[in-house]
Amino acid sequence: MYCKNKKVESVKYLGVFLDQYLNYEQHVEYVSGKLRKLIYKFLQLRQVVNRKTIKMVYHSLTESVLTYGLVVWGLASRKTLKTVEVIQRAIVKIILFKNRRYPTKVQFQEACLFSLQQLAAQVVARFMIKYENYKLQDTSSHHTRAINKLMVPRMHYTKTQKHILYIGPKLYNKMPALLKNKPYSKSKVKIKSWIFDNNISINKL
Repeated sequence: MYCKNKKVESVKYLGVFLDQYLNYEQHVEYVSGKLRKLIYKFLQLRQVVNRKTIKMVYHSLTESVLTYGLVVWGLASRKTLKTVEVIQRAIVKIILFKNRRYPTKVQFQEACLFSLQQLAAQVVARFMIKYENYKLQDTSSHHTRAINKLMVPRMHYTKTQKHILYIGPKLYNKMPALLKNKPYSKSKVKIKSWIFDNNISINKL
């Protein structure tokens, strides 16, 4: 008989917690715990350094935690990722000296920082540029518009649509041709600018 309270077993592989359902809930809890420890540090730090310095610390401490393995766990459901997003927003508001009710969209634009969904878009875009094995060309059309277009596999279930094999080609197809044709080493900065200027995020694909 199915037991709703059955404990989900997980294993830590290359720093990411995986379970049999691939929902990444335990890994999100792990990341959330690491981020919570940073809140007090930023509260103290903002009293003694300027915004430019504290943003450098944010990139080093916060974004390094968020982006590690994000190409995998960052494609989880919004419900699963909500805890991490809330803590990230709290840290950014501390940096900006804003209260808890300050609009989320405005805060990231003002700080020139990426939300979790934008960070996920960045790592997926870089992944697609770097790894040729994931670039299955779309041969369904011979029109000029189909050049540099990738085949997006049919995924009928919501869970399978949260996979790099589905999200990756969709994001790649939205990228401008000039960006796709650049070598990976030269595209990293351009990808970041493209995402920021066009407000690209995983949840909008």
